[in-house]
Amino acid sequence: MVVSVDRVTAVRMYDKVQRHWQARIDRLMAALPSPADPDYQRKAARIAFMQETDMAVVISSAQGEVAEFRDKGLDILPHRRRMVEEELDEQFKDPTTEDQRKIAKQLSEAELAVFDLLTRPGSDLTDKEAEQVRKIARNLLARLKDELVLDWRKRQQARAKVRHQIATMLDELPEKYDLAAYRQKCEDIYQHIYEAYYGEGRSVYSQVA
Repeated sequence: MVVSVDRVTAVRMYDKVQRHWQARIDRLMAALPSPADPDYQRKAARIAFMQETDMAVVISSAQGEVAEFRDKGLDILPHRRRMVEEELDEQFKDPTTEDQRKIAKQLSEAELAVFDLLTRPGSDLTDKEAEQVRKIARNLLARLKDELVLDWRKRQQARAKVRHQIATMLDELPEKYDLAAYRQKCEDIYQHIYEAYYGEGRSVYSQVA
């Protein structure tokens, strides 16, 4: 779940995430090996997970909102139609993670994205473990700040440093994360950082287009 500062920003962020999400799927599809490849099942499962992931905008209604959003270059109608026709509050509610969401409210939008990657799907953490992951999400981005320099994605040494920092920080995950889960989370977080952070303080969270 992402909480935005206002209704327009919520729709803009949804559109931006959708573009980046689909672009990531397209890149994964293009790089998908043949079924005979030993890595095929893992990569195909990742693509399937991304394709099946559902996202929606849930915001309050207001008089004249169609014109308001149109003036901003946005279309609220598809979102409003879905809010009316579907019980989105229940559909997106996960009873097993409600306590985790309370903890996550203490995070910024960027930190929350990392927290979500580390806790979903179905981590089933205790409150203490969720708090531990929250601290990792917050400290990780603070630790990476000095590594995400200009053009870091184009420099092998810089990329290696980012991977090392992620691996080091995620080594503090609760024991519930086994080796396979740890390695997968390291890869998930690295891919997220690679796609969302451009360097020198620029990221998808600092630019809402």
